[in-house]
Amino acid sequence: VAGIPRHWKIFYCLFLLLPKALLWYLCCRIGVEFLMETSTIADVIVNAVAMTFILNIDEMICSTLMSQTTRSMLSRCEEFVLYDVTTEGRMTDQEIMLEFCEKQKWK
Repeated sequence: VAGIPRHWKIFYCLFLLLPKALLWYLCCRIGVEFLMETSTIADVIVNAVAMTFILNIDEMICSTLMSQTTRSMLSRCEEFVLYDVTTEGRMTDQEIMLEFCEKQKWK
């Protein structure tokens, strides 16, 4: 993300991220309403499975149409850890603030 020009980031957000988030939200909202209107427990289970299928269909299509080379490259990617709370859990508030200030180059 750091190397992508700003205009491409805006393009990706407007034409990829925003529509996908909107479709996911609408599917979830309509799906929950659909499940709430179902009368029997058997129908609730069948409709819940159908909703799960609809929400995961994009990932299934992607994994089916993806080439073996691309799948191999994706499997080799390392997980990106956003935040690790194990060390901060053992620190006092003052130590956390000092470390934060050092990382931000504040004194």
